[in-house]
Amino acid sequence: MKVLLLRADDLRHRSLASILHASGFLAAEIIETKYSPYNINQSELIGQHFEARQQSELDFFGCNSIYKSNFPSLNIKNGKLNSTSVIKFIRRQKFDISITFGVSILNGELIQELRNNVLGIHLGLSPYYRGSATNFFPFVNSELGAVGYTFMHLNSGLDKGPIIHQGRAPIILGDSIHTIGNRNISKMFEDILRLIENHVDLKVSSNNNYSNGRLYSRKDFTEENLKKALKNLASGLIPKYLANIKNSQEKFPIIQYKFQRVI
Repeated sequence: MKVLLLRADDLRHRSLASILHASGFLAAEIIETKYSPYNINQSELIGQHFEARQQSELDFFGCNSIYKSNFPSLNIKNGKLNSTSVIKFIRRQKFDISITFGVSILNGELIQELRNNVLGIHLGLSPYYRGSATNFFPFVNSELGAVGYTFMHLNSGLDKGPIIHQGRAPIILGDSIHTIGNRNISKMFEDILRLIENHVDLKVSSNNNYSNGRLYSRKDFTEENLKKALKNLASGLIPKYLANIKNSQEKFPIIQYKFQRVI
């Protein structure tokens, strides 16, 4: 199964490309240069938060971020994903499925050009948390059962596609926001490979009620919310979650793809 990957250019995104390449699945990629979605200079605390995130990503994904690009690739600037040059590039490629990870919203024309065969990666559990920083705000709201990832059949809605598969990574004592987030991404990488190995059928999906979830935007990531998340952690958020993990996760049920083959 050959993959056309549409991705951003952070370490986590390059790591997925490297893993798909090493597994023989990557046919081509479109790389969107993304600017920081948050104003890291708005406060010293927020700046420290993103410095720590960058170091944690390096610890988790640094070894996987380098690969030999011997396949077609296209680099584009932020906001140019739906441009004519991208469509022309896609038309020249041979692929079975396309995967999006960290890029701008695809418009209907681009989705159609991708044969409506697009698997979107959402770092968060839809429909409970949609939009921006969706694995951060569960720390603000003391809802660690809502930390996870979602694979969805992409449409033009914001994180509203029919869900294919969801998962959660283990949370352990001593974790930080960043170690939990990156362990979640690492487990997500494993499930991406499992889906491809199982020749995922995007028609096997579930529609969800998106009216009951929380929707966050970039402006919601404030120093006040970061302080609240850190205070919750300092007050024992993780031990409380682990002591009541079953009930915490049952509040946010997830959809699991029925894997037939194991890598």
